[in-house]
Amino acid sequence: MFKTRGIEKLKKILINDKHFHPSFFADLIRSEMFKSLSNYMELSPDDVLVNISIDEKGEYVLRLKAKCQRLKIMGILPKGV
Repeated sequence: MFKTRGIEKLKKILINDKHFHPSFFADLIRSEMFKSLSNYMELSPDDVLVNISIDEKGEYVLRLKAKCQRLKIMGILPKGV
């Protein structure tokens, strides 16, 4: 019981610490995902949404949503190349 309470307290401290706060990482991931997805589709930075939460087990859950105006046409290699 004390161990569980201590673990929960530590999780809350880490979550509240600005260096471990999920929103800090969400901004970084959103920026990187926008750069990567821009290679394949036309979208604006506002079209990429990232949400990071912590579930009841203390595990991080990443949700990503991206909307694009259109996909970019890519050259396709012939089979066997």
